[in-house]
Amino acid sequence: MKSVLPNLLVAATGLAALEIVWVLGHAEGLFLSLGERVLYVFAALGLAALGVLALGGVLWLASSRRWLRVGVALSALAFSGWTAWLLTAGRRVHDLPGRPYAVAGFAVLAALSTYVVLAWRPRRGWVLALPAAQVILLADVLILPRGYPAFHLALTVLALFVVSYVALWAPSWTLPRAPWIALAIVLLGAFSTVRLAAHPTAGFAVREKAPWTARITRLLEPTRHRAQAKSMSTDSARPGVDLRDRDTLLITVDALRADLLGRGVTPELDKLAQESARFTHAYTPAPHTSYALASLLTGKFVKPLIELGQQLGNPQTLPDRLRRYGYRTAAFYPPAIFFVDGASFAALAERGFGFEYRKEQFARADQRVREVDDYLKEADPERPLFVWVHLFEPHEPYDPPADIPHDGSERGRYEAEVRAADRAIAELIVHFRAARPKATVIVTADHGEEFGDHGGSFHGSSLYDEQVRVPLLWSSPGAVAPRTIEAPVELTDVGTTILSTAGVPRDAHMRGDDLGPALLGGPGPKYAFASIDARHMITDGAYKLICGARELHCALFELANDPAELHNLADTARRDALRGELDGFLASITRNEAIAVSEGVGMPSALAQAKLGAKVPLAQLLPTLADARAAVRAEAARVLVQDPEAREPLSRVARFDDDAEVRAEASISAFELGDVELKPSLLTTVASAPLARQRRAALALASAHEEAAVPALAALIADEGASEEPRLHALRALAKLDSQLGVEPAIVALANVRLRDEAARTLGSLGGPRALHALHAQLENERYAPARHAEAAALRALQDPRLIPLIRRYLGMQSSLPHGVKLWSELGAPTSAIEAVKVGSWTCQDGCSPGADAAIKLPRFAGEQRITVWLTVAQPTTLTIDGERFALSPSDTQLSLLRSSTRLPIEANAQVALRALVIVPSVPEIPPPPPEPWDASVPVR
Repeated sequence: MKSVLPNLLVAATGLAALEIVWVLGHAEGLFLSLGERVLYVFAALGLAALGVLALGGVLWLASSRRWLRVGVALSALAFSGWTAWLLTAGRRVHDLPGRPYAVAGFAVLAALSTYVVLAWRPRRGWVLALPAAQVILLADVLILPRGYPAFHLALTVLALFVVSYVALWAPSWTLPRAPWIALAIVLLGAFSTVRLAAHPTAGFAVREKAPWTARITRLLEPTRHRAQAKSMSTDSARPGVDLRDRDTLLITVDALRADLLGRGVTPELDKLAQESARFTHAYTPAPHTSYALASLLTGKFVKPLIELGQQLGNPQTLPDRLRRYGYRTAAFYPPAIFFVDGASFAALAERGFGFEYRKEQFARADQRVREVDDYLKEADPERPLFVWVHLFEPHEPYDPPADIPHDGSERGRYEAEVRAADRAIAELIVHFRAARPKATVIVTADHGEEFGDHGGSFHGSSLYDEQVRVPLLWSSPGAVAPRTIEAPVELTDVGTTILSTAGVPRDAHMRGDDLGPALLGGPGPKYAFASIDARHMITDGAYKLICGARELHCALFELANDPAELHNLADTARRDALRGELDGFLASITRNEAIAVSEGVGMPSALAQAKLGAKVPLAQLLPTLADARAAVRAEAARVLVQDPEAREPLSRVARFDDDAEVRAEASISAFELGDVELKPSLLTTVASAPLARQRRAALALASAHEEAAVPALAALIADEGASEEPRLHALRALAKLDSQLGVEPAIVALANVRLRDEAARTLGSLGGPRALHALHAQLENERYAPARHAEAAALRALQDPRLIPLIRRYLGMQSSLPHGVKLWSELGAPTSAIEAVKVGSWTCQDGCSPGADAAIKLPRFAGEQRITVWLTVAQPTTLTIDGERFALSPSDTQLSLLRSSTRLPIEANAQVALRALVIVPSVPEIPPPPPEPWDASVPVR
C-alpha cells in the first residue's frame, strides 16, 4: 500500500482540482473572503484524499485477493440495485411490471463489471481517468442538479472508483514521507470542513455549487444528526409532542386582535381555549398578511430577507415537507393574501404554497365551512390530512352578516365580523373532528388591527401589540393538556412545530422554534421578533423594544404594567440588553441565508446587518467600500447613507472609483449627506440610470427642491408592483419639492387606501385648484376615518369654504371625523364650550375636569342627535359619560355618543380635561362597497 500512496494522493488532488476549478469559476462571488475560499479548497482536497485513500486501499487489496474482489462485487450489486430502484420510483415507471427484473439485471451487470475490472491491470488507463472524472462532474452538476439524489450519489461513487482504481496502476510517483503528507492533508481537510460551519455563506456556496465536497460532507454529518433522523422514523419515545399520522386543521383569521379573546366577542374561541394550550404572547413576524402567512408556511423571517433585496424564490414549505412524508394537504384562502408586495411572492402564489388541493377564491366564512366539509367527504381516509383555512373576516371593509347586531361604528362592525368568523370556526372544528376524530386544531391570526390605539388604523404601520400580537391556540386532545403559555413565540414557530410533532424533518433554512416542550409544560423560546419597514421589535414577554434603522433611540415598554405601550421606560441596562439580542437576531438572518447583493456575489455580514438596522460600527463598514467586488462597494454606498460620518469616504468613492455603478450610488448617498457638488451626477442618474437607481436619485434630489425628480417620483407612486414604503417616501418628497408638478402624482395616489393619508398631506402642502378639487371630491365619500382627518386637514390648510358642511356631516356618524370638533372650532364654526354647559363640580383651566356630581346639561332637541366631545387626556384613565365607559390613552382626542337626553352625568379624574362639544343630527354611515361575489363555477385549483 505504501508504494501506491503517492499515486492515490496525486489522483485525489486531481479529482479535487476538477471540482475546485468548477466552483471558483462559477460561484467565486458567493464566498465573502479569501479565507473562505482557502477553507473550501483545503476541505475539498482533504475530503477527496480521504475518499480516494479509503476506496483505493480497498481496491488495492481486492486486486490481489479473490475473496475480497467478490465482496466488492457484491457491494456493487447492492449499491447499484438500491440506486436503480430509487431511480425508477417515479410515478410513471414504478408500477411497470418489468421494473424488478430490470433493476435486478442492472445490479447483476454492475457486479460482474466490477469483478472483471478489478482483475484488470489498466497500465495506461490513468491517461483517461481525469477526463472521465471531468465528464462525470459535468453530468453531476448539469443533469437534474436538484433531483434524484441517488443518481448524484452514484456519480460521486463512480468518480471516486475511476480515479482510485486507475491510480493504482499508473506509473509510480515518488513522494518522501508520503504517509505523513497524506495524514496532514486529511487532518487539514477535516479542520477546514469543521471551520466552514462558522462561515455559513461559504457553507451555502459549498452545498449549492460543490457536488462532491457537499455530498461527502453530508455523509460525514455528526452522529447526533443521523440519530435524530433515525428517531423520526422509529416508534421509540422522543421528547416533545408525538402527533405522527394525526390530522391537523390550521385556521388563520385575518386581522384578529389577540385582546378580543376572553371578552365575550369570541365565545367559540373562548370554549376552544379551555381545552387548548393558549399562548398569551404570540406575535406575527410582520403585520402584513403576505409576509405573515409566508413566514408561517415557510418557517422563514420573510420580511427582513426581502428588505435585504433577496428574492424569496420558491423555498420549501410546510405542505411540501408534509406531502413528502405521506400527508394529503388542502388549502382554502382568498387571493387577497398576496395583496401587499405581491411581486415578491409570485412563485409561492403560483403554486399555492405547495398544497396539492386548493380553493383560492373570495368566499364567506360559512361558504368555507361547506367547502371543507365537501373536501373531507372525498379525502382518502387512510392518509393523514393537513388542512389550512384562512378566513378573510374580519378584514376591512367591515361588512358583517345581517343577523349579527352591531352599533354601526367601525369598531362595532369589525367586532361583528369577528363574531361571524368565530361562529364559522366552531362549525369547521365540528365538521373536521367528526370526519377525523382527535385531530389537532390550531387557531391563530396573520396580524391584529388598530383602531386609533397609537393614532393609526388597520394594520401594516406599527409594531405595537394591537397590530403584531395575535391569538394562538393549540388543541390536541389526549396529547396536549390545557395550559397557558407565557413564553414569547412567533408564527414562524407554528410550521416547524407541526413538522416536529408529525415526525417530519424540517428544511435546513427554517428558522422557527419547536414549541413541543412548551406544549408539554416545559420551557419555550426566550424572545419573539417582528419587522415592518425599517423598524424592528423584540420582546421577552415582559418587556418590548422597538427600534428604527435610522433612529438613535429605541422605545422600551413594560407590557404587564403598560399593556397599551404608552410609557417609554428609561431603563438603559434593559434597553441595551434587548438591543443586543435584537442585533444578534438580525445578524442571524445573514448567517442562516446566503445573502447576495447581486447574482453570485455574497454580501458581507456586517453590511447585511447594517442594512437591516443593526448597530454596526462605522469602522466595520468602511472597508466594504474598498471591496474588490463592485457590487459590494455599490451596496456599501447605499447602506452608508445612514451614517453622517461616512460623507467624506463616500464623496471620494463618488469621484474616483473605477466602476460607474459604484460612483453613481456613492454620489446619491454623499449628496444626501450634504455634498451638493455631486448634483450634476444625480441629474444624469435620474434621467438615464436603471429604474431602482433613478428612484433613489430622485428621492435625494427632491430634498434639494430639484423638479427634475418629479417624473421618477411620479412613476414610483403609480407603480403598483413597488413596495408601500418607498411610495410613501416619494409622496413626502413631492411635498418637499413644493412644485405643482407633484399634484397629479399625488392625486393618483388618493385612489390607494394605503397611500391616501400621505397623498392628502402632500396635496395640502402643494395646493392649487386641482389639489383642492381632488381632496374635496375624495372627502365627500370617504369611508376611512384616518383618511378623513388627513383630507380635512389638507382642505383646512387650503382654506376650502366647503369644509364645514362636510365636517358637520361626519360628526353625525358613529365613525365620525378624528379631531373633527377641534378642526370645527379652528375654522370658526360655533361649538359649545364646556364652561357654558357644565353643571355640578368642575375644575376649569385650559379645559374642564369633572368633579363630584359633574354633568353636562344640553338644550332640548328633537330626534336622535350625536354629541361629539373634544378632550385632552394626560394619563391613561377611564371616563364614564351617561353610563357609557371609555378607556382613554394620553392624547388629544374626541368621543362620540348617540343620546336623546338633556343631562349627561360624567365621572373621571383630574387627568381628563373636556374642551368643547358639537351637537348635530345623527346621519347613517357611508355604506361599504358590495363584497366581491363568490362564483361557485370557479374551478378548483
